[in-house]
Amino acid sequence: IPARVLRCCAPELSPVLTRLYRLSLKTRTVPICWKLANVQPVPKKGSRADPCNYRPIAITSILSNVMEKVINSKLLTYLEQNDLLSDSQYGFRRGRSTGDLLVYVTHCWGEAIEKHGEALAVSLDISKAFDRVWHASLLSKLPAYGIPAGFCCWISDFLSKRSIRVVIDGCSSDLMAIDA
Repeated sequence: IPARVLRCCAPELSPVLTRLYRLSLKTRTVPICWKLANVQPVPKKGSRADPCNYRPIAITSILSNVMEKVINSKLLTYLEQNDLLSDSQYGFRRGRSTGDLLVYVTHCWGEAIEKHGEALAVSLDISKAFDRVWHASLLSKLPAYGIPAGFCCWISDFLSKRSIRVVIDGCSSDLMAIDA
């Protein structure tokens, strides 16, 4: 459903979409069309003839994006209310930013220099870390945090049987399954 239609018809569609989202959670299944991503290459700087100068942008269903935001919000709220996130976690948290982290790290460095005359730091940047998450391991950890079984099943279904296709100038590749 195009965004324009969703915006224009929001009052009429809201009850129907609410039922759809609730049914998805109740049945612990995600519609297959929500698991499809159209990947569009977007040029970066440099020669457009070089494939390395393109960034792949995955475009997914708006309905899926809305559901993801609802699930993410509920999950984060649960984790925060139950004190299950490390206080050192700054990414993807409400009310925290990279600026907050920089202030904290700068403070720690200042204290270390004051106490020991020097400060040491190690920084890691794991390339494509989000793309490399092992879904089976992630899913096995959720129940240990008290996440309800139905919710875990929904997330498992959401992560399974996903597919992509590349779209360039309106032409699409064949669907390709994604395994993680």
